[in-house]
Amino acid sequence: MKTTSKLIYNTSKIVKNKKIEVTIRLDEDSKNGYEYFSSTCSGYYKHRGVWREDFCGCAHDEILKFFPEFKIFTDVHLWSFGGYDVHAVANGFYFVKNGFDKCSLENSNFPEYFCDYFNCNLTQFNTLKNSEDIFEFSVLLIELGIVEGWKSKVKKAISNLEKLTGKKFKSNYEIDKNEIKIDPDKLKRFRTLKEQGYYSEESKKRRVKERLLNLNKAMVSKVRADYNNSILKHAKALDIKLELIKQGFEISPRTGNIKGAIYHSHSNELNFNWSTEKIEESVILGLANSLDPVRFEGLKISNDKKHLLTV
Repeated sequence: MKTTSKLIYNTSKIVKNKKIEVTIRLDEDSKNGYEYFSSTCSGYYKHRGVWREDFCGCAHDEILKFFPEFKIFTDVHLWSFGGYDVHAVANGFYFVKNGFDKCSLENSNFPEYFCDYFNCNLTQFNTLKNSEDIFEFSVLLIELGIVEGWKSKVKKAISNLEKLTGKKFKSNYEIDKNEIKIDPDKLKRFRTLKEQGYYSEESKKRRVKERLLNLNKAMVSKVRADYNNSILKHAKALDIKLELIKQGFEISPRTGNIKGAIYHSHSNELNFNWSTEKIEESVILGLANSLDPVRFEGLKISNDKKHLLTV
């Protein structure tokens, strides 16, 4: 039997007025640094004696309608040769904590949906869902035998594809770059903390409660700070407008602002001549020089887009 790093199997089937062409492959088609599985198809329907395209791509439901025996291949679509779904750890941890677009955490079918997506059983899911962080999640994937299950599934898929192609698969790589790597020092610390009860359900619940309490405190502080900043900005704007009125400037009935001027609180800038109402630059400079340098410290004064001075 010929040994190769590229297994490609093409087949087709016609059922009544429908036809499908399927390609199952295990190779490094996208030059990602590892070989991976791919299950794609093109579907057609016959209209007035002519085959017309109906669907294409990763239409796995359509593939299984014609070839139910190909489920092993659709299950490992885009999985690497060593037995890993790309980004399995990051995606798995995100979904177990946040749910899917098509199935939320509140959905009663979520456990089964996740198990089908992640190729694990309900017992394993019930342990995974309580992972506190992505490192614990990674360790559990190995300890619960989930990774070994993935590897077994891919080995079976490779064996089945070898039978279909009549070739023996051998990767160009000694190690699958998607393999889950656990830092031994972090693992040692994790096991020590686990023995000490850090990862017990009671400890996790306590930390969740503490995080929520700290988050609430932080949010209250932020709301108060935003409110105080808003008051200060409005107070400063009021102070500036009152000073301008005191010095003889008018309120524009058209804009509601000081005639020919506008104050930007976010940048602490008093901008003149931004509109059609114009004021002589000499008048602006006269105002600027008359302002109390302590009371209005840091106020920027500009003539349209031209910066004049900072008090």
